[in-house]
Amino acid sequence: MEIYGKIRLSVFFLLIAIIMGVLPCVMAYQIIVPLIHGKQITENYLLFRVAGVLIALILQGVFYGRGLDLSMKQPMEH
Repeated sequence: MEIYGKIRLSVFFLLIAIIMGVLPCVMAYQIIVPLIHGKQITENYLLFRVAGVLIALILQGVFYGRGLDLSMKQPMEH
């Protein structure tokens, strides 16, 4: 049963990595759309979105690496 727990954890990490890969697109959308409509955005608004993109990309790498590591160890343990 332990192998199924590790596989589930691996899938969970990889799903989180996928979500973290989508978040930068959403944040870029939140920056671009107001500019297209001619609205002004504040510096804080922009900084929070840029920081969010950087954090999401870092977390994507961490979760993807951990999920991939767990999924690749499973076949080797048997």
